[in-house]
Amino acid sequence: MVVLRAGLCPGLTEEMIQLLRANGIRTVVDFVSSDLEDIAQKCSLSYKALVAVRRVLLAQFSAFPTNGADLYEELKSSTAILPTGSPRWVPWTSCWTPGCTQGK
Repeated sequence: MVVLRAGLCPGLTEEMIQLLRANGIRTVVDFVSSDLEDIAQKCSLSYKALVAVRRVLLAQFSAFPTNGADLYEELKSSTAILPTGSPRWVPWTSCWTPGCTQGK
């Protein structure tokens, strides 16, 4: 968990950090998951400045978005199905539906 500190992003000043800490916001996760309107009122900070800081922090610390198709392609390219040589194993692998009795 990344602790908020001055210089973490361009709009995050030491004064802003102290105000946020006084209101229980200590980490990037705390800040991003908080209601910015509420923070702006409690800390007497500009809502626009808070939105800009949030946008930068999300860009820096968020995971790159992927969809299911990309994950499936990655799985296919990084997984190998190795033959076992066992005749009992081969028929079982061709039946993936629930209740299948093929090969039994």
